[in-house]
This record gives sequence, structure tokens and C-alpha cells, in this order.
Amino acid sequence: MEIHHISITSKNIKKDLKFYQDIFGLQIFKQYKDDEMEIYLLKGNIILEIFWFRKFNDLPKYKKDLEKDIKTIGINHFAFSVSDLEKFKNKLKKKKIEIYKDITEGKILKYIFLKDCSGNLVEVVER
Repeated sequence: MEIHHISITSKNIKKDLKFYQDIFGLQIFKQYKDDEMEIYLLKGNIILEIFWFRKFNDLPKYKKDLEKDIKTIGINHFAFSVSDLEKFKNKLKKKKIEIYKDITEGKILKYIFLKDCSGNLVEVVER
């Protein structure tokens, strides 16, 4: 058994699709659209499912703060891995992507946090 995909909801589907394609190299391989919603499956080293709803619920305040969200039961974020975190950070700077939490030598992993265009927390760890 293995994890099939991770799912997020977007408030700006065009910006979030561009973000995950440009920053993480994910490519759309399936999609669905109707008058109320859009669904995209993006594939790279993971499958990311992105939902967009014409009428969506905004991200709760506690989900916007890593220190509060990490203490909340449930799924808090997801992570990608890279071989060189400094090189990845430079890529973010060149693309003018805001870094939410700079490179940190954690208790287990070296990591950086950013947010996608909808405010979802995304971690990148060094292998």
C-alpha cells in the first residue's frame, strides 16, 4: 500500500497551478471543469490534487500560522525534498516567491517553509 495523492483547495487556481508547475515541476495529467468547480491532478514525484470552487471557504486563521497549525490535530502541511536547500532558496528568490520560514536546522530535518498562492503551507526538506 502507498499514498496515492495529496489534495488541497485553491482560491486562485491559475496562480496555484503556475506555482506548483514552476516551483516543483508538476504537470497536469487529468482535469475536470464544470460551472461550480475545477479539479486538477498534477504529477511529478507525487500526485497533487487541486480543487477550486466558485464558492469556497477561506483558510481559517490558525491554518495561516505554522506555530499554531502544527499543534492542531490533523494534516498540517506536506513536504517536497531537494538535494540542496540553499540552491532551492535561490530559485525561490529569483522567482520572487516569499519564504514563510527561512532555512532551519530542525531536530530531525533541515527545512524551509513557503506558502502557495492560497496560503497553504508547503515544506521543503533537504535529503
